[in-house]
Amino acid sequence: MQTYEVRVPHTRSYEDPISVKKGDRVFLSGEMDDWDGHIWLWAKASDGRQGWLPSAYFEQWTDWQSCDFSMNTLELTCQIGSVLTATDEKFGWLLCHSGQGDINYDEKGWVPKRCLTLLGQ
Repeated sequence: MQTYEVRVPHTRSYEDPISVKKGDRVFLSGEMDDWDGHIWLWAKASDGRQGWLPSAYFEQWTDWQSCDFSMNTLELTCQIGSVLTATDEKFGWLLCHSGQGDINYDEKGWVPKRCLTLLGQ
């Protein structure tokens, strides 16, 4: 785990974003976005939720595909000066926990790495 300070505020893009589990099927629309050198694909889950998923997890980038991974894409809204603990990093994003308390109870979500500065270096 590493500790970061927010240097650029970030607001959650979607209140109920796509979340997938290994074995789920998603529809990939073919729409792509380059996020800091990582290609993301617009996907729709069988429950109707939509959002961006990393292209690195798919062999084909259109039509119905099976997921061989699990991922919750919920983002964390954070303000300048907030201190966050990161527990995972994927494709230009960090999975962060807010506050200094027990990370099992803090709010968590993904934050763009470019919005954060690593503390203690």
